[in-house]
Amino acid sequence: MNGNEVGYGKLFDRTQVNFLFFSMQKCGACEDTKPEWVEFMESDTYPELKKIYVDCTDNMDLCQYFGIHQLPRWIILAADNNSEEDLMYQYP
Repeated sequence: MNGNEVGYGKLFDRTQVNFLFFSMQKCGACEDTKPEWVEFMESDTYPELKKIYVDCTDNMDLCQYFGIHQLPRWIILAADNNSEEDLMYQYP
């Protein structure tokens, strides 16, 4: 499976650094961090980042593609890259 099969090319802007927040409904830790993420997404902080919220409930293929096994998860993808091998940063 490649990234385009799970919507990677449509979701991410390869000309920008992409900052992804992976979450899931009914995940207590995800719900605890979601307000801060929403505030960050709505802010003008770091306009060079494309900020993306991914709900693994609705996007399981994408979460599996990135090997998401623990939530919440934050991933930063470098510009012009299109695979999990191109991760700049991942937490936790």
